Amino acid sequence: MAAGDGPWRSSHHAHVYGTICGDLRYVQNLTETPSGNRSGVQNLRNRYKFTGSGPMAGCSYSGSQYINFHFLDGPILESGHRWVEEFSFDCQGTSYECTVENHFHYANGEVQFDRREFECTRP
Repeated sequence: MAAGDGPWRSSHHAHVYGTICGDLRYVQNLTETPSGNRSGVQNLRNRYKFTGSGPMAGCSYSGSQYINFHFLDGPILESGHRWVEEFSFDCQGTSYECTVENHFHYANGEVQFDRREFECTRP
């Protein structure tokens, strides 16, 4: 199962400060064996964009998220996730491009790794 297998759901909302648009795609696959063990994979992709107007004219914010979660239980034997968000911000001469990541994995009764990263740069 790939993260791109589900349909996109779109929304657009206008506000006094600007317009927010977003697209979301979510896919889930769950399996249960005859012995009762369960496994699953969930993938989510989200894209969004804000375009300012009124007091926020000249400002924009856009980004995307990718989340992958998996588990194997019966009770919980293994689980993990990978979460990545990339976004850019530009408002009246101030700009940033950022990446946030979290990687987590649990197996054999202990956390194998739990890593968080955050980086912003000025283009």
